[in-house]
Amino acid sequence: MKRFVLLDLIRSLAIIGVIFAHLAQTVRSPLGGPFGIKNFYYVTIGGVSVTIFIVLSGLVLELKYKHFELHYLSFIRKRILRLYPTYIFSLLIGIIVYIYLNQFELLPASYKSLSILDLLCSLTASYVFWGKWGGPFVSTSWFLGVIFSLYLFYPYI
Repeated sequence: MKRFVLLDLIRSLAIIGVIFAHLAQTVRSPLGGPFGIKNFYYVTIGGVSVTIFIVLSGLVLELKYKHFELHYLSFIRKRILRLYPTYIFSLLIGIIVYIYLNQFELLPASYKSLSILDLLCSLTASYVFWGKWGGPFVSTSWFLGVIFSLYLFYPYI
C-alpha cells in the first residue's frame, strides 16, 4: 500500500496532541482539561487526538482493503499479532513499576488493592467494557479494548 503523506502528517499531529494533553494533565495545566461551549459541547486535546487516531485507523483499513477480499479470521489474527505483543510488553513493565511503587508505598490509594477483575482486565485490555479507563498497570489499556472492538466489527460496518 502506498503511503499518504497527509495521513502521516495528521497522525503526527495527533501524537503531538496526545503527548501535549498528558503533559498538561501531569502539570495540572488548564490546557489538559476540557474546553468548549458550557453545558453543550466539551472536548479535550487528548480526546480529539484519540478520535483522530480512531478515524485514521478506519480510513487506512478501508484504503488498504477496499479492493481485496477480506478473510476475517486472517484479518483479526494480524491485528492481534500487531497489537498484543506491544501491549503485553508494556503490561510487564507496568507490573514491575507497580511492584516497585508498592514496595515503597508510593501507590495511590485506589491502586493499593487488586481484584480479580483488575487482573483479568489487565490481561485482556478490556477495562473499557467494565466502565473503567485503565487499571493499575497500564492506564491506557482502554484504548486497546476500543480499537480492537472496532477491528472486530470493521468488515461489517
